[in-house]
Amino acid sequence: MIYFLKADKRVKIGYASDPSNRISQIQTSSSHVLEVLLIIDGNRDEERELHARFRNLRRSGEWFQFEEPIRSYIESNIHRDRKYEFGLAFGDFEGNEQVLRLRTKNGISTAKLGEMLNVSQQRVCEIQAYERNRRVTIRTLQRVADVLGYNFEYRFVPKRTEEK
Repeated sequence: MIYFLKADKRVKIGYASDPSNRISQIQTSSSHVLEVLLIIDGNRDEERELHARFRNLRRSGEWFQFEEPIRSYIESNIHRDRKYEFGLAFGDFEGNEQVLRLRTKNGISTAKLGEMLNVSQQRVCEIQAYERNRRVTIRTLQRVADVLGYNFEYRFVPKRTEEK
């Protein structure tokens, strides 16, 4: 996996088979709070290609100045982003009401989603209400993901513990 980490005005473009573990290691040694911008499929060769592509922005090692060519690359590849799979996404893929967020994000009305699921518009509203109240079934979420063109993954992520 190739990851893009932002720290202040720089971005690290790196490779790791387990980005969540690697990013936590980097955070431990960083004086800046890191922001995970993008995690995409890729290997070490593709990482080297990205380093070469942005070589004029290199500051040291795998750290680059966070400027337009890199911003554009991230924006144009956000559809490939997999950070939610590693518990590193905050926003679109966290919490409940994902059906509503994804439906809205894709400009799909409740009636249209009903057609896609072969259920009534009222049933779509019920699904959204069930999800909001944390009573929706995994099978229902899988079905919605399928018709919206998303992979659905059910997984456990370690709880964050606060220091005492």
